[in-house]
Amino acid sequence: MWLKTTHLVFAALLLLAPTGWTSGFSEFPVYQGPGFQLHPVVSGELVVWNDYRDGYWDIYGKYLSEPNDLAITTSRESSVGGIDGGFLVWSDSRDGKADVYGKHLPSGPEVAICLAPSPQGPADISGAYVVWKDGRNSPTNVPPEFWNNDIYGYELQTGSEIPICTNPADQINPRIDGNIVVWQDGRNRFFPPFTEWDIYGYDLSTEQEFAVTNAPWAQAEPAISGNVVVWMDVRNDNWDIYGKDLSTGIEFPICRDPFGQGQPSIDGNIVVWVDYRNTTPEGWGQGDIYGYDLLTHTEFPISLDPSDQGPPQISGNLVVWHVRRNGDRDIYGAYIPEPASTSLLALAALPLLRRKRRSGCTREGVAEISKQSHLRLHLVDSCDVQGTAVVLSLGREVRIDR
Repeated sequence: MWLKTTHLVFAALLLLAPTGWTSGFSEFPVYQGPGFQLHPVVSGELVVWNDYRDGYWDIYGKYLSEPNDLAITTSRESSVGGIDGGFLVWSDSRDGKADVYGKHLPSGPEVAICLAPSPQGPADISGAYVVWKDGRNSPTNVPPEFWNNDIYGYELQTGSEIPICTNPADQINPRIDGNIVVWQDGRNRFFPPFTEWDIYGYDLSTEQEFAVTNAPWAQAEPAISGNVVVWMDVRNDNWDIYGKDLSTGIEFPICRDPFGQGQPSIDGNIVVWVDYRNTTPEGWGQGDIYGYDLLTHTEFPISLDPSDQGPPQISGNLVVWHVRRNGDRDIYGAYIPEPASTSLLALAALPLLRRKRRSGCTREGVAEISKQSHLRLHLVDSCDVQGTAVVLSLGREVRIDR
């Protein structure tokens, strides 16, 4: 099929975009029930969340292919951590303080991972390694800006505990993928109001610590997938999303919209976060869910529901989050579909169309959409400037020849 149009990209988007694309992807309820359901995590088709249906904070989960949800903990004082494969870790205050527990779902026995005489958690897991924030070396009778939480780890195969960072400052919010642990670090908070936070990392294979970023002001709540670390960053006087490729050392902005963005999650080349750009002045807190493809440098909305939406998590092409839509909070999800990826990636060709025309030049655009949903844009103008952009539907490759 061939189209000739002076509005090439817009025609291509209309042909490729699924219904409702401008309002985000087609979403679905993972769980709707009484009480609050908050802070979901996801691995494959398994979604797990904090649940207050019985008046206590327990952990529930659901396999999306199954009709019913499942109770994971009933200790009444649990807070979900991370999940990898079928193994879940969480912090649990059943004994009056937060400890770290784990369980292989759906029916494995509970495993006590850390019962040290101090609060531990939140926790995260990747493969055989569990990491968490640990307060064993922190004084309890000082203001929060002088706390000294550390980062500890545990190897499930050997049962060995690992001190990852015991710097005499506050380290919080650890995340792990493979052998790399990242966290929010307060070692450079020298002066009031103690708002300086940085992102640090540690390679479990080499036992080497390194700085991910120590940009001005605060960087917080990191997430990691492979060699890419993302975080929320206030260097521009509002919260943005930044990232860094550890293999190249290159740091880059992901979203710098003038309104706030925060709490990112990443899997592969897709980053998702909570975004407040559409919030009215009197409605702060009504966040949307947005995403970004690192390969195509393309941003896209996932859910623009007018109600309050909580931090997203992503696994593969499945995104989950909590939303206050029915008087309480429920868990929702959305798949990022391949056709949508194609239409979104078409935006990468916009710079080719937006090149400034010289006086006397004309331009013609041709869009070819193949049966495989590949999009080819070809631009020719009378000044002999040519450009071809090829965007593959799976979002794994973009080639631009100019």
